[in-house]
Amino acid sequence: MPDASALIGSWRMISWTRTSVATGETVDAPGPSPIGYITYHRDGRMMATVFRRDRISQSGGSWSTEEKAALFDDMLAYVAS
Repeated sequence: MPDASALIGSWRMISWTRTSVATGETVDAPGPSPIGYITYHRDGRMMATVFRRDRISQSGGSWSTEEKAALFDDMLAYVAS
């Protein structure tokens, strides 16, 4: 069994796909070339973030409600301790 300490550190996501059991179709889960990182700490904590690479950018002024919703839908983040 590998030593769990080998996972300590930060890791960059290079892809994320999902395959439909019903159809066999494989798609990029958060879109092509996602931006994602996961970090494992020695004290047992971990955190992860994933973003679509093609997220909208602010065009000036404040974000609209629709833009905020789109930004929220295009990312995920979680932590565990």
